[in-house]
Amino acid sequence: MITNNDNKGFSLVEILVVMGILAILIGLLVYQFAGQKAKTNSEASTKQLFNDLSEARANALSQKNAYGIYLTATATANLNFTSYSMRSDSDSDGSITDTGGYATVRTTTLSQLGPLAVLNAITDITFDDKGFLSTTSPVELYTPCPNCDFSSVSNCKDLYADTLCSSVSATNCCRPADMSTTCTDSSFPESSCIVLSVNAIKMGKWCDTNQNGAYDSGECVLK
Repeated sequence: MITNNDNKGFSLVEILVVMGILAILIGLLVYQFAGQKAKTNSEASTKQLFNDLSEARANALSQKNAYGIYLTATATANLNFTSYSMRSDSDSDGSITDTGGYATVRTTTLSQLGPLAVLNAITDITFDDKGFLSTTSPVELYTPCPNCDFSSVSNCKDLYADTLCSSVSATNCCRPADMSTTCTDSSFPESSCIVLSVNAIKMGKWCDTNQNGAYDSGECVLK
């Protein structure tokens, strides 16, 4: 009697090959998810601050009273911040920073979204009772990296340190700025910077076309 013995199953080599392919596919999915999450968080931080700045300006206009965003107690250029407060002037002197002369509307924390940074050495962004920015110089804000930033096209580093963080291909390497010459790479955040002039607030994309890894004035391409 002849028996059919075609159901031989899989060999160990075949199983290992399939497992290897699955491991590669899972790794690619994890990498893409991590990059997309960092991009989404950067955009969310920028949009949150943009909305709050717009609200503060609208309040200043409607209530004819100084309103603004208090960033930090230390006026340092390129300073990261993960929280800020919306304030109103309570003693009619046009300031939201003098002791006892302001009221805090609310405080916003960005710890789950990622930090922001201000290019200018300022402590606050204030709009006067006509809704104009209190300073004549433009104010520029951007989304830096939580842990690392580009030092070149092949490595990334901590924003305020010289030691290398990791390869740019690593999933934990932050990529806040579009470094392509045309600034059209959709893998980078589309909303990653804000520029305020005396009478306008605009959001844009950080285009680091000189690839120096640092935000330079004028690198925010406005929408």
